[in-house]
Amino acid sequence: MIRLYTPVGIILTLLLHPAIAATVPPNDDQCNPYYIGVLDQPTDCPFSSANSTWLINQSNVGSTSAFPQPALMSCMGGGDMPNPMNDVWYKFEASADYLDVVINGTITTPYIALYQYTGDCIGMIPINCARGLNGNLSASFPSLFPGTEYLLQVGGTTTGSFTLILSNSNNCLSCMQKSMLFVSPAPVNGYYNPGDTVNFCYVVNGFKSYNGQSLHGVVPVLPTNTGWQPPTLQPMNTPQSVSGNGAWMWYNYPSLPQGLGTREGFFYDVNPLNMDPTDNAGDSASAYDQWIFCWSMVTKSSCTGFLSLNFDIYHFSDGETGSGVPTLGCGADKDYRFSAVLNCCSPGLDISVTDASCDTVCDGNITASVSGITILPYNYFWFDNTGYGFDSTLASPSTVNSVTGLCAGSYSVIMVNSACFATANATIAPPFAIDVQQTTFTCGTSSNEVAMVTVNPNVGNYTYSWSNGNTSPTATGLSTGQTYTVTVTNSTGCSITDTITIMITPQDDPAFLYPSNQLCQTGNALVYPVYIATPGGTFSSSNPSNMPVDPATG
Repeated sequence: MIRLYTPVGIILTLLLHPAIAATVPPNDDQCNPYYIGVLDQPTDCPFSSANSTWLINQSNVGSTSAFPQPALMSCMGGGDMPNPMNDVWYKFEASADYLDVVINGTITTPYIALYQYTGDCIGMIPINCARGLNGNLSASFPSLFPGTEYLLQVGGTTTGSFTLILSNSNNCLSCMQKSMLFVSPAPVNGYYNPGDTVNFCYVVNGFKSYNGQSLHGVVPVLPTNTGWQPPTLQPMNTPQSVSGNGAWMWYNYPSLPQGLGTREGFFYDVNPLNMDPTDNAGDSASAYDQWIFCWSMVTKSSCTGFLSLNFDIYHFSDGETGSGVPTLGCGADKDYRFSAVLNCCSPGLDISVTDASCDTVCDGNITASVSGITILPYNYFWFDNTGYGFDSTLASPSTVNSVTGLCAGSYSVIMVNSACFATANATIAPPFAIDVQQTTFTCGTSSNEVAMVTVNPNVGNYTYSWSNGNTSPTATGLSTGQTYTVTVTNSTGCSITDTITIMITPQDDPAFLYPSNQLCQTGNALVYPVYIATPGGTFSSSNPSNMPVDPATG
């Protein structure tokens, strides 16, 4: 059945298959997941091992399919997720960047899907899915971001009990430290409409220079059969060079490794720029530097059924796509997967938004306009970011539907008629947003640190008020360990407040890595390559004493 919640709590039920007589489990949908909390912390690198979180006596008996049912395609293990599906949901906070999921139970063919939680349970970002067999499933998901919450969908076409085991671990040999994908607009329950323009920003936080490697390329790779229009992939933002030795640019790379052939992507070129990234090293950095790569893509405007919108983000070191460093690259790095589904039923919904006058004033408006669907009547259902259905219009003859009096936040609309459905996400934004960052760091305690608040968009006049008395965007004389508050007010009197706690300089990771497969012994000599986790600094040895260590490569 289709479950659509109205503002008064009434459930609109369309009987698409017989109702399940068993009691519906409390974690039947993604807006009411079972909250696991922070996953058990793994041991530290360089010899990290996972600690597992066990959930026994779990069950999807009595669970139902939401509408539209999140059902990702091209799963690990083969095939697409079934639709409808009896599923239950879990939410957890990642403690490390690598997740292993194991299921043992009586669901005949179990499926799981992982989503990044954005604060909006309908506008979650799909990552990947997996299919098991004979009640058992084992799958790995790389590139999680510690401290971020994720949603896990578990289900199948049959019901039963199961044990769920979640294990977080660190990829100690990865050059790429942490990464996250931001998507706007986010899909509604994993679905986009034909002709949707979607903006992506891939954020890389830190790159450890194992064996002298640097970040050299970031490439979104679309499969051959895709719901995206390949020619519409366009760069929006290239990051600033961290080292200052060159520039990131959008190139058509002639021959990528891993059999990827010729692809467009972000690559690093060293000064003087010759528009050929293949003849130089990458952007040397540390475990604490950041790059932001942004691009846009458009879904196909004409299609039938459902199409996969999955794609992977590959990252390359200069040993793989550049030159001037050893050929050994960052082989332990994992690609980043994005998954979504193109609903080809209709051209979809056009959305227009009137933003709120302030983040504390609820006067925003959203209008949804149906395009290309001529079968009457239309049923509109509006949801906030918690999944609460705050407005609905049933059996409407109009192709336009509006909601008013909205606070700043994210919202979703689902249009349903007798032929198909269409979905859209929209965001009511305040007139401006602020971001507070510490700009100076000291190894020990200090009372002379600096923080800065940035306003976006920085249009018009603003006043600033820090809790220590500063009245400019930059606050000085800040003490480590202390928390400070800043309030920014625009010309209309709208104020936004944020806080920051002043930290000391994060300690470098001095760990050495000893690849056991690279050992060479000749006579009395033993050659054992050592890769340091953080390049630079000063090294000393006790046995043998005064042993020279290359601070770049180990």
